[in-house]
Amino acid sequence: MYWYYRRPGGATIVLSLTQTGEVWGITLTGNTAYPEGRTSRGIGLTSSYMQLISQYGYPDQIITGGTTLELTYVDHSVRFTLDNMRVRKISIGAHIGQALQPTPEIAPEEALPPAGLSVEELRGYL
Repeated sequence: MYWYYRRPGGATIVLSLTQTGEVWGITLTGNTAYPEGRTSRGIGLTSSYMQLISQYGYPDQIITGGTTLELTYVDHSVRFTLDNMRVRKISIGAHIGQALQPTPEIAPEEALPPAGLSVEELRGYL
């Protein structure tokens, strides 16, 4: 279930609700500044990419598509969507980190044989 709230200046707030009526997530979208809709670190609609990075650092995940960037910060449970390097959407909620795929574990590299071994010595590495 979703509740939509249209705000002055073209901003929209969407509450995502569970079947029991609990808030699952909150999303703010718009193309103009909405001073009431800022994160605790001062990032809001129309904030720049550099302002975002200076306040939150580099994200846990970046998804790109054309002029759109989606930056996810798992520890903060927030996702920012930017268009032309300006914030156009802010999504918050515990579900943000759940959507990320875990990083696959990388097997340690096997030791390479040292240079100068004979063919018989190299067989031990095969």
